Amino acid sequence: MFDYSVTSLMTTNVLCMEPTALLSEIVTAMYENKYSCIIIAENNIPIGIVTERDVVHFLARSYKEEFFYNHHASDFMCTSLVAIKDDKTLFEALTISKMEKIRHLPVIGKTGAVIGVITQSNLVDAYFRVIEGATEIIEKNVEQKTKELEDANQRLRALSLEDSMMKIGNRRAMEVDLQHTHSASIRYNTEYSVALFDLDFFKKYNDYYGHPAGDALLKQVAEFLKGTVRDSDRLYRYGGEEILLLMPRTDLESAKTLAERVVQELALEKMAHEASALGYLTISGGVSCFNPPSEYPSWKEVVDKADKGLYLAKEKGRNQIGVE
Repeated sequence: MFDYSVTSLMTTNVLCMEPTALLSEIVTAMYENKYSCIIIAENNIPIGIVTERDVVHFLARSYKEEFFYNHHASDFMCTSLVAIKDDKTLFEALTISKMEKIRHLPVIGKTGAVIGVITQSNLVDAYFRVIEGATEIIEKNVEQKTKELEDANQRLRALSLEDSMMKIGNRRAMEVDLQHTHSASIRYNTEYSVALFDLDFFKKYNDYYGHPAGDALLKQVAEFLKGTVRDSDRLYRYGGEEILLLMPRTDLESAKTLAERVVQELALEKMAHEASALGYLTISGGVSCFNPPSEYPSWKEVVDKADKGLYLAKEKGRNQIGVE
């Protein structure tokens, strides 16, 4: 019910066209086949994608040109192509689609060739198949219901991309997003950065105010962070009171500047923390950057370096950002 593979979700009626294809040919193909996107490929290896939105935006910019229909796909296709391998699952497809804010996700096989495309409609259909499966279990007789309903609830929880308390990304979605971002960084030779934050003296806060107050504080900090970081950045609950900030296409200096702004602006909020020497809540963080070619084989080493930076920040007195 839960671990659908992307090959069971995707649409196989996908059309690939060369980057030299004319806009008129692309529009005609979309209209005649009722496609919402066309994959632009060389030897069936995807290099870009043209969606209905791309066509509309291009026409809006070019409507004054006398012969704008003579433009080629390479002139207006989206080249920051986000694709997914055929061995991935529904959860991974949901995560990548949400974090990248995309509606069309090409599926590639072992050779790198296009074998299908997952649309937003495919993902919605799959999600409702899971919901319907849980509903069927509820309607079964009492003797069978309890165990199967528990299993169904676990599967539904596993599809969640969000931490239930802090309302930011959860650990499982974080790992999928980091793996996707790391692979894309290598493929497109782009850098990305991560910051790992930790609330200063949070244990003392819980001891002084109580755990319910500590939970309320975590929610308050999460809301503050969502309003502070950029739209392109992604927040995840790393564990306990630790929060990871993923910053795609961001160099180390820019990431450090953003992380320092988070530290400074949280301190200005003056959230009460009587168990801290300052009397208000502060946060510490560590920052690291992956810039290919790099010695880091996976995102785990990038996060580990940010963790070491966080340790340095704490050693130096907290309420600051450290870089190892």
